[in-house]
Amino acid sequence: MSISATESEGTIQEIHQADPIPKWVTAAKHNTNVTKALRLFGAGTHDWVSLYRIYEVIENDVGGKSKIIKKGWTTDKAIRRFKYTANSPGAIGDEARHGNQKEPSPKDPMALSEAKFLIETILHNWLRLKAGQS
Repeated sequence: MSISATESEGTIQEIHQADPIPKWVTAAKHNTNVTKALRLFGAGTHDWVSLYRIYEVIENDVGGKSKIIKKGWTTDKAIRRFKYTANSPGAIGDEARHGNQKEPSPKDPMALSEAKFLIETILHNWLRLKAGQS
């Protein structure tokens, strides 16, 4: 079973519910980044800060935002919108990663539900890569 969604710019994101979790656990035993990402995701606190942390682990592991985009896991626009919203107290109040607003609030802030879907999509793709399935 899988879930797919088409973003406004035409990107199709898929999440496979039957992903092989045992292979992810095995990958976590050999890779501290996988361990950390699974620990953060498994904590169940999927707020802006925890989602951003998961994103940072993955971005660092793959070698930057451009690699995430090149792999087709999401778009530059989606990542920029996620980061901009996550850092903006003007957009999301006290849930923001930053306490002070240095830039204007995003005109089209991302909803938390969109952010969760984005990070879950990136995470699932990355875990499949780390488990040798991509």
